[in-house]
This record gives sequence, structure tokens and C-alpha cells, in this order.
Amino acid sequence: MRCNSAVRANGGYWRTIRVKIGVLLAVFVLQYADAIPLNDTGVVGCANAAGANVSCSDPAAVSGQDARYGRDAAAATGGLTKTGSGVNGFDFTKISNQGSRLPPNAVLGSGPNDWACTLDETTGLMWEVKSNAGLRDKVHTYRWFDSNSSTNGGHVGVGSVATDSFCHVAGRCDMQKFRDDVNTTRLCGFSDWTVPTVRQLLSIFRMRDTPDPSFFPDGSTLLWTSNTIAWSPSEAWWIERGEAFPRYGNDKAIPRSLH
Repeated sequence: MRCNSAVRANGGYWRTIRVKIGVLLAVFVLQYADAIPLNDTGVVGCANAAGANVSCSDPAAVSGQDARYGRDAAAATGGLTKTGSGVNGFDFTKISNQGSRLPPNAVLGSGPNDWACTLDETTGLMWEVKSNAGLRDKVHTYRWFDSNSSTNGGHVGVGSVATDSFCHVAGRCDMQKFRDDVNTTRLCGFSDWTVPTVRQLLSIFRMRDTPDPSFFPDGSTLLWTSNTIAWSPSEAWWIERGEAFPRYGNDKAIPRSLH
């Protein structure tokens, strides 16, 4: 399984030569996750020829629009069978710290039977859910750093130094150290968490919106990815919450771990 991290603006996976610090939204993804089924877009509204929002059942709605097809459309008509739950066509299940499935009303916590991760039943990817304290606190930010030459696009980024104090433990405030620290804890029963790619991280977002807040409640603003920029490898991609649109930079952000 692969664990992915995301970036947060103040502080989920990318790297740069410049000091890039972001919120790591630990998203842990399975190793085979590049060939995964697709989630739908989360778009459930239609428009008429004038561009005004209308119900998709309105005769004035332009034909062939996104909301008329796929998992979201099936969910809207009660025709979609889910293993878990979630808005629109998304299908998520809460997972405990020890790796057990939980009911939708489970709450976050540090106990073995408390909620700590979210499994995407459609893609098979498991995601870290940020906590309110400790190693995975949602307010922590991280530098983009990846020492693996096969994955860092030719730039390792900037590793954390002893004076860094914007994460749980001073001096461990970069993406790679965060991943290693999460793996040491065997979060949700796994020790092979990684930082997600752009494609993987986007899979939990609704178009121009956030992930389902019932399953991703932390509100992290910028989430790191593991991908650098093809034309500027000293910078890395992040996803901005609320837009579901990739951006890039070399500031602090939040990694979300992916399994």
C-alpha cells in the first residue's frame, strides 16, 4: 500500500528545492492504486442554455450534462448500491486506529476502536484523517522533501532542520519524516503509508468543492502531493481544498497520508 501526503496552506505530497512547507494530509494508498476505478465528479446540478442553474429534470436543462450520468446520477435516483456511505456517488467507510470497519457515526479519537482513517470503497484507497492533537494534528505543516531519486523528479526538496517547530516534533517537519513517523505508528493497521499523487488526491474531491466533510472533516486548506512540476521540478503540486484544482509552489503545506 502506498501512503500519500497532501499540502495545506498554513502549514497531503510535493517537493521543491526551495523551502517548501505545507500541511501533510496523510493519505495512504495501496501500492497498486494507479490502476483504480474512478469516482464521479460530485456534480449534481444542470444548467439551461442561458447558463442558469436548473434541475436536471427541468425540460429546459441542456442535454448531455455531467450530472445526468454516472454514479452521482444513480445515487440521486436511488439506483446506486453502496458498501459504506457518503454524499452523491461517493462511497466511504470509517476505519479505526487498529484497522476495523466502523459505523458512519464513529468519532475521531486515539483509542484502538476510534475513527482514524477513511476507506474509499470505489477506488480501494485508504486515507489518513487528520486529528486534533499529536503527530497528525491538522494544524501542522511540512516541507516538501523526498530523498528517493526514482520518485523526486530530480530534486530532493528541503529537509527539516532542528529549528523547525511547525509540526509535532521539532526537526521532523518534512514530508518524508512525517510519512516515516506515521508508518512507525502502524496507523489503521498498516506500516506502508505514502504521500498521494495528484490523481489519487483529486479522487476524493467533488468538482470545485471539498471532500465529503463527514469523512474528511479537518478542513486542511492546501494538501501536498508527491508530484513535482514537469517544467519546474524544484516545485511540487498541491490541491487547494474548496477548489479541487491542482496548484504548485514551494511553501509549507499539509501532507495527507495515503495507503
